[in-house]
Amino acid sequence: MSAIGTGGNRSGSARAALALLAATILISGCSSGPGATGATGSSPTGTGGAAQSASPPTALEQALDGIYGDGDYSKETALAAFVASFGPLPGVASPTSTDDVDDGTLAIHMVSTYWAELTDEQRAAVLAWTGGDAASVAPAAFHAATVSIDQAVVAQAEADIAARVGHHLGIPIVAVVASPTQAGKYPNARAWTVVHYDPTGQHALECRIWFRPDVAAGPADSLRFTMLHEIWHCFEGMLVDRRTNDSIRPWLAEGEAEWVAFDITNGVGATFGLLRHWYRYLTQPLKPLLIRTYDALGFFAQLDYAGKKAWSLLEPMYAAVGSYAALAVANYTDPAFEDALASSFYRDGMPSDKWSMTTRDGILSIGVASAIPQVRNLADDQQQNVEAPALGAAIADLHTTAFVTEIGTSGSVRIGDPAGGGLDEAVDDTTLDLCTASSHDCTCPPGTITRPTLRSAPQDLRVAATGGLQDHAYAALQGISKATWCRGSALNLTVEGVIGGQPYSGVIGGYPPPVLTCDPRTNGNSVHWHGEASNTHNEIGGEFDMDYGTWTIGDATVDPSYKQISIFGQGATRVYLGGISGTVTKSATGGSIDAIAANGADMIHVQGTWTCPSGPSPSP
Repeated sequence: MSAIGTGGNRSGSARAALALLAATILISGCSSGPGATGATGSSPTGTGGAAQSASPPTALEQALDGIYGDGDYSKETALAAFVASFGPLPGVASPTSTDDVDDGTLAIHMVSTYWAELTDEQRAAVLAWTGGDAASVAPAAFHAATVSIDQAVVAQAEADIAARVGHHLGIPIVAVVASPTQAGKYPNARAWTVVHYDPTGQHALECRIWFRPDVAAGPADSLRFTMLHEIWHCFEGMLVDRRTNDSIRPWLAEGEAEWVAFDITNGVGATFGLLRHWYRYLTQPLKPLLIRTYDALGFFAQLDYAGKKAWSLLEPMYAAVGSYAALAVANYTDPAFEDALASSFYRDGMPSDKWSMTTRDGILSIGVASAIPQVRNLADDQQQNVEAPALGAAIADLHTTAFVTEIGTSGSVRIGDPAGGGLDEAVDDTTLDLCTASSHDCTCPPGTITRPTLRSAPQDLRVAATGGLQDHAYAALQGISKATWCRGSALNLTVEGVIGGQPYSGVIGGYPPPVLTCDPRTNGNSVHWHGEASNTHNEIGGEFDMDYGTWTIGDATVDPSYKQISIFGQGATRVYLGGISGTVTKSATGGSIDAIAANGADMIHVQGTWTCPSGPSPSP
């Protein structure tokens, strides 16, 4: 299944049901999506975000928004999640929430990690809601009366998963209908799963799934969807020991389970909660993956769309235990995947499928759930940034009127022409200069520096940045005026060679523009220059000290005290190369050079001309 892209067929009835549920998102509230992030210049929050209205966050969503940046959570967050999923606990603020919670398994895992820190009253209350023993918080006997679910439904769901992962679960699944608590209440959770282990906690023996009566007696499609989600938790529990199973980060445990049910059913039988999870994923690209929970299903859909065969990754990722180990299994840093992750949040496939996450297999339609791109306006000699957090994404619409638009990047960045004009490429850890003049001509005036012919680009572009595993990604957008771009005409030098083991190649340019000074001396001047080699993007500078006239470098008859050249490379400790051959011609207004400087194995060929600035020369 390809969850992101173009095409795909669904039954009319299933699509209509999803459309009806999706429309409910729009009319059930007028606040922006839970935890939504907005776009600078286009949203009150100023950081990017949801394009459509959504109902206010549920009590569980509010609790889970307390998850830390690394996916961990506090005891308070765990207790709040449990209260929202099941019911009141002593000493915990209890929101009067009647919101359905699709799955109570996460809340059980979260509170289990802090079991030793709970008060006796809290532990007793947890068991009163879930039943079971304190060692695993397992509902071994959820009050007296239980009714089993039709085993054929259980067997079919298990078989559907087994067919995709290549093996059966291997332990019994006991699916039962929950009875009300002693207070005569049912939890908000529609269903929950606990894997029972042996006394050592190392080996899974049984998987028990509990369903609220209304869920068990509800539509068959809805029961099947929920059953698939919960049975995947059984498969997860088989991979690790009990303690580890409780501590797996929510994005991994619940993102997998929700995607499994979604993928097998194509969204048929999905609850309103699934649509909220998709909404949160699709409208909040800036949200880092590790703080996601159920809404991480979109990440697994993107893995599958990228050809990574998500079904083959689910168990190895879970068994890897840690978030970064799991992402290593998925090869998150594969450039082919990373470079298209952020751009897919545009969802419309313009200018290519790298910018696609269109309606397919139950994904909400673009009109219902799409992120608002950040807005960046750029003019001559102005600067803007687009930045994505680690394991997050940022998208921005760029409108530039600059003569030249320079895009300097760190990490994974993609640039595209939404009109489909041919510009669609990854610009990772490099600099891209584009001619964005309205005339589409960025040629400098005659007699100025000869620069490489720039690629012409439209003034409306798209920028997408994908955060790395632990590093931000950003695009520094610099507008360069014609006067600034061509100001380097005073210095028309090219270099080719090696300094300190690093290659240096290209025209001396860069932004800010290169520096050139001509300091007068008795019968000549001292020319200092400093800039960036255009092909290799590293700093280089030099000094030409000699009298006016034409001089042969390396001529033993020339007084070396004031007739020499030197070249130096980047870095705090400069490596200087001295002239060994070639010629230099100097006058009071400028000069030319075609010479070689060397120092051991390092050697640079420098050639070109310069024109001394008029008026007093600033310090180099």
